[in-house]
Amino acid sequence: MTTTQLALVTATPQDIHADARRHVWLAIETAAALHDGFVSQNTVRSILTAVPEWRIPRGVVGAVYRDLVHQGVLVEVGTERTTGSTSGNNGRLAPTYRLVTA
Repeated sequence: MTTTQLALVTATPQDIHADARRHVWLAIETAAALHDGFVSQNTVRSILTAVPEWRIPRGVVGAVYRDLVHQGVLVEVGTERTTGSTSGNNGRLAPTYRLVTA
């Protein structure tokens, strides 16, 4: 992760979720690397689930996606059905993204 990319997901020192935000960014970056720059929320969820010690609090994943989309780092390119969700969202359409790298 470059310093610029880290700044996109790093909040103030008082942010109790700063580590979780960095873990979500790492999962997004990994998903993009695995799929030629495309990011599936299903892939990101699988990566985060595979590292249970990261313990990502509810709401953090969505907040990171929102921030990265707002900053133009993630660009929506389509939709897919969600799988593996524990929040009751299985089968719902979710956006897929392309990671924009500098």
